Amino acid sequence: MGQTENPFDGLRMQALHATAELAGFDPSTSGRFVYGGIMDWTLESGLATLFTLEDGTASLYLSSGGGVIGGGFHQPVREAARVFLLSFEPHVASMSADPTGEPPEYGMTDLRALTPQGRLVMRAPTQELGRGRHPMSDTFHAGQGLIAALRAIASERDQPKSR
Repeated sequence: MGQTENPFDGLRMQALHATAELAGFDPSTSGRFVYGGIMDWTLESGLATLFTLEDGTASLYLSSGGGVIGGGFHQPVREAARVFLLSFEPHVASMSADPTGEPPEYGMTDLRALTPQGRLVMRAPTQELGRGRHPMSDTFHAGQGLIAALRAIASERDQPKSR
């Protein structure tokens, strides 16, 4: 029996290069800068990538295999995705250009904002973000809320249906 290829790298690359057009984003009518958000963090088991777009797209990719795709079809996920996306707006000016999209090393988290002017990144220790000791801790926690919503719908899908 053959091994199934892990689609993680391709999915992560698609996320990093998602366009404003793909997201259905028009900055002239929205009054905002950010049309997409990505949170990359390295776990003992590998890299995890959380991705959302203005159109409600929301997915979690795991380099170790698995994840949740298509969460944006569920209202609780769409709401959590919107909170995550909006949480980037106050931080755009303090973020740096992200020409490479290089993943973070273990113990670090990258928060990436997709804007019409380019991809921006803020790299910080995961513990600082999680403990509220970083200016972008709100974004990190909004991302954790989105992950919880994605896991909840994945869990629902995996439950046997009763009659």
